[in-house]
Amino acid sequence: MPGELSRAAAIVGAAEADWIGYPETPKTALQLHISAIKNVSKRTGIPISAIDGIFSAGWSSQIAEHLGLHPAYIDTTSVGGCSFEMHVHHALAAIHAGIIRVALVTHGQNGWSARATRGAGTGQSRGAGDPWDPGNQFSNPYGVSGAPSNYSHAMTRHNHRYGTSHQEVFPRLEQGIDVLLDIDVQGAAQLVSRCPEAHSIFVMPPSFAVLKERLSRRGSDDPATIAHRLSVSVWEIKCYKNYRYVIINDDADRASERLTAIILEKRHRQERIGFEVQEILKSFHLDPGST
Repeated sequence: MPGELSRAAAIVGAAEADWIGYPETPKTALQLHISAIKNVSKRTGIPISAIDGIFSAGWSSQIAEHLGLHPAYIDTTSVGGCSFEMHVHHALAAIHAGIIRVALVTHGQNGWSARATRGAGTGQSRGAGDPWDPGNQFSNPYGVSGAPSNYSHAMTRHNHRYGTSHQEVFPRLEQGIDVLLDIDVQGAAQLVSRCPEAHSIFVMPPSFAVLKERLSRRGSDDPATIAHRLSVSVWEIKCYKNYRYVIINDDADRASERLTAIILEKRHRQERIGFEVQEILKSFHLDPGST
């Protein structure tokens, strides 16, 4: 964008979390982030939904997920105490380039609470690692650069990180075994981009009311998690157009039958049963290559 970089943007507000110092109830780093973000939104009058760039020392994707945002720009620069100065410079450049309009620079450090909870909710490794951090389960075992390169898909969803490795998928495909991945729209998009031959199937509920009732009935999530999942579902259901097949899950048995039909159709394509067909042609004393 034309113009002087130093005058491309302005800092219009700042705020702290509701808990400062030594809170009676320990808080996680994410709680501090979200509290401060909500406070600055109230103070400036800028709705959270307007944020299209998130800058933090490693928490940007979790913050976006928690707030139900799909930012155009994410920055996770983490180089120590000066990280946030860099975030301001990066945000200024992103605004000047026309990539984003509203940048959020956020920090949540729960040193006292982390000691009180022995690391729960910190997102950081301490000793054997934080057992509440999904990264220690899904990413860290593969090394810093392993997960992005070894995983068929890796993303954050509903405040947790998930992934499926190549080693779990491709050996089975080479053996002619069907591999069915139950993944969200982010994972599906990544997988299809890397494996265009994959067949995508979108499973949708018959209505929003039914989805809400099912999430509440299963009793595995608290009300806040259910509300977050429902808010995300409004965006996710719009993605059905990107899929090759759509199954409306109005009844578990019928939905299973529809899925089975799709799988069977794929199994009986010529390219899947070519070897069996060649063996049959040989029994007729025919040359498979000439038929």
